[in-house]
Order: sequence, then structure tokens, then C-alpha cells
Amino acid sequence: MNNRFGGFSLIELVIVIVVLGILAVSAVPKFVGMQSDARVATLNSMKGSLKSANNMVYAKALFNGANTNYSEKELGTDWSEECKENNCVEVNGVWVYFKYAYLDRNSIAFVLDGDISGKTTAKDKNGRTIPNRCTREGCLNKTCNSYNASAVCTGHDFCQCRSEKKDEPCKKVKVVVNGQEKNLEICTDSQFLIPRGMPYKNSKCYLKYTSAEITTGKVPLYKIETSGC
Repeated sequence: MNNRFGGFSLIELVIVIVVLGILAVSAVPKFVGMQSDARVATLNSMKGSLKSANNMVYAKALFNGANTNYSEKELGTDWSEECKENNCVEVNGVWVYFKYAYLDRNSIAFVLDGDISGKTTAKDKNGRTIPNRCTREGCLNKTCNSYNASAVCTGHDFCQCRSEKKDEPCKKVKVVVNGQEKNLEICTDSQFLIPRGMPYKNSKCYLKYTSAEITTGKVPLYKIETSGC
């Protein structure tokens, strides 16, 4: 009896490998496109959630008789961590800051569902839980440009960093503080939410939230950049 062994010849194996390679190359762009579409959709969803949260905070501030005209920049005062200017409301157990009754950039992560860096908290002098405004990596006050160009968001679905003051628009305005008219230079202040895998520095995939100031019409600003997603 002759023993016959079935199998592929070398030519057949090469053909199969080539076909698999062609299929893989054609599938990669579609997979990358799906990832990009998912990031864009999530950014838009977070923007909508943030707007809804702001409406809730504004309504709660009005109901509680909070200081809806508060902004430490316009008043020329320092940040009030103890909410002594009555510029906070409690959301999910955290006392979040606001300006003109809208969320300050430091507070946005605490009203959004999802895995977002910088959600660490601290205690104020009155024992209330407040956002931890630290400057180390993963905190609220580290600037995006302070990261290396190769640094990307890892460990969370979204990471956050703040804008450089020199990159924010500033405007000289006249305001009345305690009955006295003053000329103040007021700059906007923004926070970036960046999806996992995207760079911090010069990112082209983010949700940018700018706190309400007199220079923004006393309302917050929302911007989504998707060209690099």
C-alpha cells in the first residue's frame, strides 16, 4: 500500500498568505474609521450631557438662592475653595464650583458619568467634599502643553488637562466692585477632555469647555475638535 499524505504545497501556502494580507490591509482602514467614529460620537454625547448638567446646576443654584453673579475674576478676588461667596452647589455628594451659576471647568468631570481622570476630591475647611485642584498628572490644573509631545491619555476612557493662560483670549473690561468702578483684564479659562490614546499636547481630538466669564457673555462655551480622532 502506498501511504499518501495530504497537505498544502508551498505555492498554495504563499497564495493563502497573500490573500490574507490583502484582506487585512483592506480591513484596517475600516477598523480605524470605526474607532474614529466612536470617539466623535462619545465627544458629542459628553457635550450633550455637560449641557444638561449645567442646566441642572443653574436651576439648583437659583432654587438654593446661590450667588449667580459670582466670578472671582470679575470681583478681583482669589478662588473661594470654601464657597464663602456662595458659589457652590452639591452634586452627587461633591460641592462643585460655578461661575454665574454655570459649572467651572474644575467641576465638569464630577457631573459626568464615565471613567475620567482627575476625579479626586479633597475636604474644605467646613468638611465638605470638593474637587481636588492639584497640578500633578491626572489632576485638574496640569496644563496640556506641559506634557511631552509623545504623551497620550492612558488608564482612563478620558483624561483632562487645562489650557495655558497665554493661549486664552483676554479682554479689558470695566466692572463695578463694591461700588467702585475698576478696569480689569479678564481671561477665559478652559478644560480639555481627551479620549484614551489621544495626545495631551496639541491634540486634535477633544471636548473643550470654557468657564463662564463676563468676556463670554456670562455663559460657558463648548467646542469639539475631531480632525485628529
